[in-house]
Amino acid sequence: MFTASQAPSGADRVLAAYIDAALRQISAVLQQVALGHLDPTYVAPPKPRDGDFRLADGTHWNPGNGPGFYFYLAGAWVPMFAAGGGAFRAPAYTVAPASPTENDIVRAAAPWDPGSGDGLYAYRAGGWHFLG
Repeated sequence: MFTASQAPSGADRVLAAYIDAALRQISAVLQQVALGHLDPTYVAPPKPRDGDFRLADGTHWNPGNGPGFYFYLAGAWVPMFAAGGGAFRAPAYTVAPASPTENDIVRAAAPWDPGSGDGLYAYRAGGWHFLG
């Protein structure tokens, strides 16, 4: 966790005040992230990478299923939770889905175990990959 500190006493007072204010702003943002806070995203990120996640506002930026949490996987934004109620969108399977397609996201539940126990899996490159 980042905590801002005072600029050295010998530094120029105007520069020291500017640096102090900037460090306090950085500290406040990092503390929000450390607590799990995400501000809504209003435009598509310019260069998303696998593993990125965002809270889409659903109006100005709608990756496909309205407002809510999305993660980026294999070239697509995948919905994580339903807007409002927080219910998980991925269906739960107790047996392997019959005809999975690339980038399908499912929840595995006992007795089906594609490799890492109950949890979230993505179907990529012909196999199930544990997401968490």
